[in-house]
Amino acid sequence: MVLTVIVPFHHEGQNMASTLRGLQGVLNVPHEILLIHDDKEEPALPFVKPIQAKDASMQILLNACLPGVAGAIRTGLERARGQYVLFLVADDQGPLAIINPMLDLMRRGYDVVSGTRYAGSGGVSGGGFWANAASAWGNRTFGLLASSQFSDATCGIKMFRKEILQGAPFNAGAGWAVVFELAVRAERQGLKVAEIPYVSYNRVEGGMSHFKIGPRMLGYGKIFLREAVNLRFRKTHA
Repeated sequence: MVLTVIVPFHHEGQNMASTLRGLQGVLNVPHEILLIHDDKEEPALPFVKPIQAKDASMQILLNACLPGVAGAIRTGLERARGQYVLFLVADDQGPLAIINPMLDLMRRGYDVVSGTRYAGSGGVSGGGFWANAASAWGNRTFGLLASSQFSDATCGIKMFRKEILQGAPFNAGAGWAVVFELAVRAERQGLKVAEIPYVSYNRVEGGMSHFKIGPRMLGYGKIFLREAVNLRFRKTHA
């Protein structure tokens, strides 16, 4: 098994179905796709189950940890069998085209490969203005404070060599920020990281976003400051 794709989902409906069909079209290595949800009555399941029923690589899992994205990711990691692990946002089809280039970099010896919306040909299409502005500003600020190699540290689309995730401290209440935390911790440990630009096409099938700017910024804030200080300190004293 080369690749495990972990996709937490919550009320994504047709967006989720479009993402899964897109995945089927780009993955060309032995892989598994773990689709993880919190609620037994999850309304996206009628969209997901017909696709999963025809694809032996897909599994639908109920989150066995604390509710939320971080718990779903932890559930996925406990079941992952791939050499590499990719975290994927359910409603964003933009990164699908970069999955194979990400795999190429992993084979060349990188430990973490991230998508980036804020470097090279990267960009954002769709989504709320304030949410996009906060993300761009936050990532630029983090890069300056931490002297980080990541231009888009908060991007949830990241591929890891599986062994570096084993035994890593896991902040179960962090939501999608847990992916940011894992990537920055790897950079702080001196592991080899890279980015590939992509354009984020958020919610191409429409529907309502569950993004809440206030809680999201509060959720990232503590981790953001701690990791910025830790990463800067390591580089200053290296």
